[in-house]
Amino acid sequence: MSTLRKNGKKGSVHFETLGNGSQRLRWTFNGKRQSEPFSSLERVKEIEYLITAGVNPKKSLGSSLGILDVDEIMNQWLDWKARSVAQTTMDGYKALIGRVLAKLPHKTIENPNAIKRWVVTHCTKSTAKRFLTYLNAACQELNGKSEFQGMASEIRENWQDNPTPRYLTEDEIEDGLASCPAHCAFYYQFMLFTGCRIGEANGLQLGDINGKVITFQRQVQRTQRGYEVIKGLKTQKSRKFPINDELRAFLYSVSNWLHHGSTDHSQWFFVDPQGERVTYQSMKYHWQKHFPVDTTMYNCRDTFITGQLKKGIPASIIAAWVGNSTAVIEHHYQDDSAFLDVMPK
Repeated sequence: MSTLRKNGKKGSVHFETLGNGSQRLRWTFNGKRQSEPFSSLERVKEIEYLITAGVNPKKSLGSSLGILDVDEIMNQWLDWKARSVAQTTMDGYKALIGRVLAKLPHKTIENPNAIKRWVVTHCTKSTAKRFLTYLNAACQELNGKSEFQGMASEIRENWQDNPTPRYLTEDEIEDGLASCPAHCAFYYQFMLFTGCRIGEANGLQLGDINGKVITFQRQVQRTQRGYEVIKGLKTQKSRKFPINDELRAFLYSVSNWLHHGSTDHSQWFFVDPQGERVTYQSMKYHWQKHFPVDTTMYNCRDTFITGQLKKGIPASIIAAWVGNSTAVIEHHYQDDSAFLDVMPK
């Protein structure tokens, strides 16, 4: 048996040729011996580099056996992404990836199709699509190749099967608002007035509203630690929404009803009967109880955008009001069916 030894500060790498002609790599890391069949001299250099960097080669990407630890892949990718994306984006990545990894029974990417089947079977379409997208990106970035290429694109989300936004009719709005609790009705009406996102409504405080504009500057977002208030919005740091006479009267009535004229600017604008900030879960529960089964709270945003287009407001202005791009408004909302009741002038 011949041996080629390369020593490092935190361990050493041994390239061995055995008597039967087979080859293997053996190394020590933090006092523990490990080995794998020899694949290439590049692998020797990689192990040497990882040991020097203080990374356990057994858990690193690039194993010659192709048995790669999923947790390690995703954690390394998240560390890399943290250098280039906003903290709110990172929180979203970590929350979704953490939820999936906590239940994923496959600990390595040795069988990519098994991971895909489990994710598609046990997660929502949106979660499955995003997780497989992230996992593919992680393998591509850190390993130079990926067996998950194209898997995410095979999953069709509900909005892709029915891309036309679902806007609420006047009767659906009237019936739903009349039957739900008052604090919920205020909440839904506000989203119908402004087209804001759910997290933006949950993060609104009294001090964000004056006589002329509403300033959206924070959101409630799901993270690994649960739902948290985060500064900044999905696509921008803050956004101002103009207040017309009808909205001003509505805001005044809500403030008097929920806050009894309080001037504490740090109070949450939407609170429950106990004075606590409303939660996404409670608002979703009442929505499902009082509005059509084929709708969600997000359809308040669809309804606002479609309604403003029908009134002749330019897509560029609506985009500024709701925090979207003009292209998104034009592509998703200017469909034929929504405008059949608009008469040419």
